[in-house]
Formats: sequence, structure tokens, C-alpha cells
Amino acid sequence: MRRTLAVLLAAAVLTVPAACGGGGGDDAVSYHVTDMETGDDVSVDDLAGRPVLLVSWATWCADCLNEMPNMVDTHRKYSPRGYETVAIAVQKDDPTLVAQFAARRALP
Repeated sequence: MRRTLAVLLAAAVLTVPAACGGGGGDDAVSYHVTDMETGDDVSVDDLAGRPVLLVSWATWCADCLNEMPNMVDTHRKYSPRGYETVAIAVQKDDPTLVAQFAARRALP
């Protein structure tokens, strides 16, 4: 279940807790985004029990762009073991530009 999502929030590594159907821990904030490929609503609940990197980014953010290759490498290395990366673009970013950006860079 790989999804390219319109993305951006604060970078945080988390495992979705029991409150969301996962393996335990404190309650997670319910969070929803739209899948850029399917248009489906995606919730943190959909990733219950999996290690997830939730990251905010913007097409115009130099620091975000500098970190991206490392995040992509980490995603590719650990995704076979269930690791997910959810990148959420800032609301100011035009969804069309985000999609073009992701396609040009072949982001997973």
C-alpha cells in the first residue's frame, strides 16, 4: 500500500497506537489527507501498527528539498518491512505543482 500523498506537517517518526487499532501507546491525533493518485481520503488509522514517518514539506522549501533524497532512501530501504512515509504538502502549495514535483523526482 504505497501512496503518493499531497503532503506536509511536522516531521515525526511514530507507530500508530492502539487507539487507532495499532499495537499500543498514547492516543494519536486523527489526521486525514487526500491521496494524490486516487483522490481517496487517507487517515492515520489506515496505517495502524506500522512504523510511519509523517513529514511536512513544500515545493519551495530548500531544507525540505535537501532532506528529500535521504527520506526516499530510507523509505526504499525499509518499506519492504512495512515502513511508510507520508509526506504532506503545505496547504499553500498548489496540488498540481506538488504532483508534477513528485512525478519529476519519481518520489515513492
